[in-house]
Amino acid sequence: MIKQIKIADLVMLDKNPLKVRREDIKDIIVLETIKNGETVFKR
Repeated sequence: MIKQIKIADLVMLDKNPLKVRREDIKDIIVLETIKNGETVFKR
């Protein structure tokens, strides 16, 4: 759980890397990157 007033860096992916086949990890797409509470990349 993220507490209020805490900032988390986060990457949102289109697939769960723990549930895809090892050889398919390279095909995972980054959908959004959040750094210091701000979106720095969004597809």
